[in-house]
Amino acid sequence: ISKTKFMVFNGKGPDIPNWRPSIHDRDIEMVSSYCYLGIIISSTGKFRQATDSLYRKGLGAYFSLRSTIDRRFVDASCLNKLFNTLVKPILLYGCQVWAPVLPTVNKVLSSFSKFHNLDHAVSHIAKQQLEQVHLRHLKYLLGINRRAVNATAWGETGSYPIIIEMLKLSTKYFKRVMSLPSTQLVKAAMTEQINLKLSWFVGIESIIKSFNNIDLLERNSSSLLNATSLADSCSPELITENLKKQFRDSWGSLVKDSRKLSFYSEVKTEFAWEPYLTYARSFQDRRATTQIRSSSHHLRIERGRYDKTPIDERTCNYCELNTNQLFIEDENHMLHFCPLGKGPRDKFQNLSGNLLNNVGNGSFNLASTFMSQSDCKDTPSDEDVSLIKLSTSTINKIYRLTLNFKDSLKADN
Repeated sequence: ISKTKFMVFNGKGPDIPNWRPSIHDRDIEMVSSYCYLGIIISSTGKFRQATDSLYRKGLGAYFSLRSTIDRRFVDASCLNKLFNTLVKPILLYGCQVWAPVLPTVNKVLSSFSKFHNLDHAVSHIAKQQLEQVHLRHLKYLLGINRRAVNATAWGETGSYPIIIEMLKLSTKYFKRVMSLPSTQLVKAAMTEQINLKLSWFVGIESIIKSFNNIDLLERNSSSLLNATSLADSCSPELITENLKKQFRDSWGSLVKDSRKLSFYSEVKTEFAWEPYLTYARSFQDRRATTQIRSSSHHLRIERGRYDKTPIDERTCNYCELNTNQLFIEDENHMLHFCPLGKGPRDKFQNLSGNLLNNVGNGSFNLASTFMSQSDCKDTPSDEDVSLIKLSTSTINKIYRLTLNFKDSLKADN
């Protein structure tokens, strides 16, 4: 009896303030929320407390993973697999119940389907608190600042937001429950959801209609018959693929239109796990490469954004002091032209067969994941692996020289 509670949904309390249910003359405590099978149920009928609890638990598991594993000595794909195995299930726990009524889902559906405002869809996804744990992990794996552009974290790892998996699991749950016999209690509860058009069913209906490429079959048919037809026609796999395509389109639009990601749009060709994350010699080489590709670095083209220095004044200090020439210190200048990086570049030239000769005509960029064949990302040749290791190592060396020079300038001042 001590664990038994009672709750009044969508109300401020019992009609008779002094009334309380009792068992064997023991009053039952009235509560505004109750944790049942790991999900917090609120008297308001909303699941904000449930998602807040999962966020805290997921964040705790993520920090536990970080404190246990040293990213410098673990393969990037292995670290990602550990997160997906140990942390993501916590974030997704019970999502079949609460995901269809998330405010974020409604906003994403509106942005994708109604207004086709792709940038807004990505923004809503990134603000969802459970996705923030996912983004923390991706940026930690890549070695970039937490304030780095979210699109680079998704894009470099080819990782889709977890909201897509939430909606896939929710639609599979709906389809399974609708296939149960009417004598099952859960099927009776679903029938009530449908007949009363409660928020969970309205949410799942919107998801299916938006991304399954089907409409309700007969407007005049009963709600239950319509829902049965909807479940029969529903394909969670098709919904997932359509959601992924919409997200890739949104991601591509964001990368293309962002001034901050102008260099990233030059070197990033597709939404996929980048081979250098697997084949770079060290975490330091991998991190430096990601920092340069994603513009999450200390070059003046980026630092000047914070003190609002005009772009044409964000010049390279080394070139100004040693050559009396003014060049904007951006990624291309540091990697390919600044005299400070001549030593590592010359070594790269000798070992790569003079590939840097192609920089000027646009057929090669040191920060690109260069592959001799465009279709061999899954199984790169030994030559490609050697070139990836060489290019990421060269990027790291050039960037270290640049940072050391900047530190020496600060010390002199």
